[in-house]
Amino acid sequence: MSEQTPTPVPPFQTRAEALGAERHGSPVVPAAVPVPPPAAPRPVPPPAAVPAAVPAPPAPASAVPVPAAVPARPAPAPVPPVAPAPAPAPVAAAPAAPAPAPASAPVVPSPSAPEPDEEQLSALDKAALSDEAYVVHDDPWADVTNAEDGSITLADPPAAADEDDDDDDETDTPKKTSPRRNAAKDRALVRKTVAKVLEVQAAEADLVNVAASILGVNPDNTADLTVAVITANSRDLQVVTDLKTILDADALEAGVTATGLGRARLRAVWKLLAGLGGVTGEMPSSDAKAAIALVKALHAGDSTAIRSRVDDAVDLLRK
Repeated sequence: MSEQTPTPVPPFQTRAEALGAERHGSPVVPAAVPVPPPAAPRPVPPPAAVPAAVPAPPAPASAVPVPAAVPARPAPAPVPPVAPAPAPAPVAAAPAAPAPAPASAPVVPSPSAPEPDEEQLSALDKAALSDEAYVVHDDPWADVTNAEDGSITLADPPAAADEDDDDDDETDTPKKTSPRRNAAKDRALVRKTVAKVLEVQAAEADLVNVAASILGVNPDNTADLTVAVITANSRDLQVVTDLKTILDADALEAGVTATGLGRARLRAVWKLLAGLGGVTGEMPSSDAKAAIALVKALHAGDSTAIRSRVDDAVDLLRK
């Protein structure tokens, strides 16, 4: 059997055609598939040429012609100044007629009462008139003088009930005092002053000196002493408290206590001790020396006797 050369057949398009060829005994050899040649490279176009700059169109000529320069206008001639008109002369006003003075009655000076001589004022009158806040318009002795024997009764009468006083009214509005009440207060003040004058005049001279030393007044002037007693307050008796404080301290503490009072209060204690006869002369200029001298004088005397005399003087100063 001779060898058969396969006949190339075109490639089958379908499976049925391939099966038919096999039945006829012809081997089917597919032909080689031609390989397409590689694609040629795409030519690159050259870059586009850059157009040249377009020249700007020339500016159109102006249709309006430019006028020539205008010559400057000459400056105007200066105007001569105008003289101001003279001011009118002021018209003098006619003087007004003076107003007639009002008719007034002639002023007749009233005769003044002659003032009493200084010698006619007794110590009692000076004490009663020294306080200007109280003015007695009637006779202060009319209520206390007995018409039969001329004796004076200094007992205060019972206070008269105020007719305008209402106990049920508790408002804070101040009430006006009646003239009767004012007169009663004036008489009570005069009675108190007269009683104190009589008490001072009847007291011992040494006791009056101590009382005057406490208040810092002249013991020989009864009127001044009486006024000082009537107007005294608790601050005027501070010197008595300072003196007793030094007496209560021992010998070591007394000097420190006296120095701590200060110069003003220390001087007041010095004057009181001088009225008691414990020291003489002026107080030393140094507070320490004055305190030492004061303590020595107090502790050298009888402290009990000093206290007794000071208490009697304080009783005389009671209102």
